[in-house]
Amino acid sequence: MRTVQVSRSQIEALSRALEPKSPEEILALCAAALGDRAAIMSSMQWADNLLCAYAQRAGLALDVLFVDTGLLHPETLAARDELVRTHDRLRVRTLAPSESFAAQTKRLGLYVTVEGQKACCDLRKSDPLAAIRGEHDLFVSSLRRDEGGRRAKIGVVELDTALGVLRVHPFALASSASLRERSRASDVVAHPLH
Repeated sequence: MRTVQVSRSQIEALSRALEPKSPEEILALCAAALGDRAAIMSSMQWADNLLCAYAQRAGLALDVLFVDTGLLHPETLAARDELVRTHDRLRVRTLAPSESFAAQTKRLGLYVTVEGQKACCDLRKSDPLAAIRGEHDLFVSSLRRDEGGRRAKIGVVELDTALGVLRVHPFALASSASLRERSRASDVVAHPLH
C-alpha cells in the first residue's frame, strides 16, 4: 500500500474547489480519480439512497459499504436488498461485527452508561469499517451541514485519520429540503422509516 501525505491546507483547498460543483459532478470526479478505491458509505437512509441513485444513473461501478450492526430494523435490511436488486452497477458490501450482539452482551454486559454505549457503538459500527482499512482511499457520504451539531462545519472533503481515507460529502452544502425532493424520484430506493 502506498502512503500519500496531505496537509490540512491541501484538504481545505480541495474542499473549496469542489464546493461549486454539483453532487453528481463530485461523485463522478471521485470515481474517475480513484475507481474502485472509492466507496459510498450507506446506512440506507434516504440521502444515502439518493447518492446511490446518482452513482447508478452515471454508470459508476462503486462499492457501497453497509454496516449491519445486528440490531437493524427489518425495513433497513429490506432497503439494502432492494438496492442490490435495482442498482446493478453498484456492489453492496455488508460489513458486520465480529460477534453477535448476544455474545457481545454476554461477554461485556449491558450498556447502561454513556461510556458503555460508546464502546458498543465502536464494536458494532466502527470496528467493521476498521477491519477493511486499506481497501479504499476515499469514502463518499451524504452528510449535510444543515443537519446541525458537529456536521454544521463539515467540508466537502475531509481527512479521516483513523481509517486513513479521504471523506467526501457531495451534499455538504445542499439543503435537506431540496435533496428530499430529489429523493422522491422513482429510481431512489425508499426506506419506510426515513
